[in-house]
Amino acid sequence: MRQRWIFLGLGLLFVALAALVVQAATNIDSTYKWAWNDVVGWIDNFATDQVVVSSQKIAGYASSSFGFIAYDCATTPNGDVCGGAGGNWKVLNDGDGNLSGWAWNDEIGWISFWCGDPNVCASSNYQVKIETSGDFSSASGSWAWSDTVGWICFHASTTGCGGGSWKTKTTWFPQSSSGTLTSSIFDSQQQAGVVPNTITWLGNQPAGTN
Repeated sequence: MRQRWIFLGLGLLFVALAALVVQAATNIDSTYKWAWNDVVGWIDNFATDQVVVSSQKIAGYASSSFGFIAYDCATTPNGDVCGGAGGNWKVLNDGDGNLSGWAWNDEIGWISFWCGDPNVCASSNYQVKIETSGDFSSASGSWAWSDTVGWICFHASTTGCGGGSWKTKTTWFPQSSSGTLTSSIFDSQQQAGVVPNTITWLGNQPAGTN
């Protein structure tokens, strides 16, 4: 009887560990996981445990009353569909939290995260952005667009989103790619004199910068 309980206990332990492994994928906050559309209703970016924000893109898919919303053709509910009829689409991140590109839903079609074309932006300047807090921003942009169902909002505090405390938040956040150097005045002890001074930068220069 003791051996039976030992095996049962070990079995439950393995099940619990397996559950922990399965739930470790997403980096969306379990409380702040919502986006809203007047037709679709709530969009849940946490429930599928698949949505992952990185400095290059958003991967995985969210759930809604209209079915899954895929952020990347390589990580849809049907697996990798890149190169098919829709091409190699995804929601891109420029590393500073400025999102662009397209998501897809089988019912409503394409969802745009940035107006993109200057002619379009001139009349409707929308974009979804991620702040240093990890919030899908309320200040600098939290609107996506669907030609089928209209605006999708990612932060309640954005004007027009209705207010409240809901939003989408991720543990990923943009890190500054620029900085400012300040120095005290160097006195050359000469009137109108100029003396060269040396400034040393320590660290590795990020690729693609100058």
